[in-house]
Amino acid sequence: MITNIPPRFIVIDDKKEHFEPIIEAFKEMGTSCNGVQYDEENRTHLNPLYYKGVRFLFTDLHLNPTGSSDNSHYGTIISILEEVINKESGPYILVLWTAYPDKCRGLKNYIEEYINSKSSEEIEKTHWRPMHITSLAKEKYGINENSKISSDNIKLLQNDIQNILDNIPQLNLLFQWESDIITSASKTINEIISLNIEIKEESTSINQSDSHSKSLLGNSDIFYEKSISKLDTIFSHIAKKTVGETHVSSDPKKSFNLSVLPILFDNILNAKNNENEKFWEEAITRHTRKTKIIHNKDIGKFNRILHLSLSKNELIRGADWGAVIELSETYSEELCKNLFQIETITDLFDREFNISEPKIKLDSIKIKPILVRIGAACDYAQNKELLIPYIIGYKISSNDFSSSTKEKLNKLNKEQSLWLSPLFYQENGNEELFYMLLKLSLKIMLKKDFFEDKSKDITISYRIREQLLTHLIHNIANYSSRVGFNHLS
Repeated sequence: MITNIPPRFIVIDDKKEHFEPIIEAFKEMGTSCNGVQYDEENRTHLNPLYYKGVRFLFTDLHLNPTGSSDNSHYGTIISILEEVINKESGPYILVLWTAYPDKCRGLKNYIEEYINSKSSEEIEKTHWRPMHITSLAKEKYGINENSKISSDNIKLLQNDIQNILDNIPQLNLLFQWESDIITSASKTINEIISLNIEIKEESTSINQSDSHSKSLLGNSDIFYEKSISKLDTIFSHIAKKTVGETHVSSDPKKSFNLSVLPILFDNILNAKNNENEKFWEEAITRHTRKTKIIHNKDIGKFNRILHLSLSKNELIRGADWGAVIELSETYSEELCKNLFQIETITDLFDREFNISEPKIKLDSIKIKPILVRIGAACDYAQNKELLIPYIIGYKISSNDFSSSTKEKLNKLNKEQSLWLSPLFYQENGNEELFYMLLKLSLKIMLKKDFFEDKSKDITISYRIREQLLTHLIHNIANYSSRVGFNHLS
């Protein structure tokens, strides 16, 4: 829904007459601001929907008039943040309305002490914590019980907000990048709807009821109906030309996105704002330093964000490009017997994946059979296949991988017939680190709806994103097309 696009600026205050001028100020800046009144009795200020898009959260220091000390006021602010800021909210800056900047240091120290008093499990749940805390004084902008903020003070507030960002170029980069995406999306929409093209309908048959209803419309109504109909024709045409007619029918949303994303990506990549470009250089400064991520868990998280999409974020089907299907032990053994006349998954792993050299002890790792849905990108446009290709492999997991085991797995990756994924970390309660090891020659073809049978003992937890999947498909093509010849030397 378009209502899911939330304001980025949120102001919370116990006095309505204090946050209303701020809302007006942001309106004059050409952006929206959500004002929330602190209500200790009814707790209406704790609705997470008010805060879901927050990037700047302005809060009065003395929200609770019954607070007797700075620490009690700090505690009130933290209790609100814990309640309303969820994991999807992202980074934000907390601005205290106070004329005393030293209160920011007091709040920072209080947050540190508060977090340190928690258990290790609770410390993991600190997504509510602001990325930066600073202060602004209401009096500076003439805000009081009877005030309306003047145009000069609106400009002053705007400059002060920009100064906060200028002093934190890394956050400025994130916020500006988000803004660039929204701006580029608007530009893409305008480019699409500006298409003034004539598309001939192959079918000239008209439904009689439609014809009768159109005869009852006035000229202005006909104009608007034609405009909407033309949009439908443009959307349908570009989607059909990109992915094929049957794909549009089965998944119109994905088809449309595949059609217009190249335009959006180009607009994002080439967006220029000469007045506000310097912060990129100021935000990315450590690329010349020799840095290294130390812990396996952090490496796995980094790789997962880059290359895996999780099922909790989207509906992943077994036929989706890059879907990874985990097979149960019983189901996989049936598959081994039917396809290869091999008794167990371990036997297949031993024989086909060459783990005897280098020696990898199975008691130090867990293995689980997987199938990865592969295929060329142009398959979208055809959609004629009754059978879909899958590569057979294994998910190799451990609570932690020793450096020697990682080294041995990387030796396997050097074999032409094998492909090893980067290390991933899956937050599924087990803190599981895993690789995917695939045998490039072990390809099977399954019916398109093979995994739609819910009775099959399978799990589809993630999908390989396009960049890594394209790398896998390239390796498969190279292995399949390798050429050898005999000669004397």
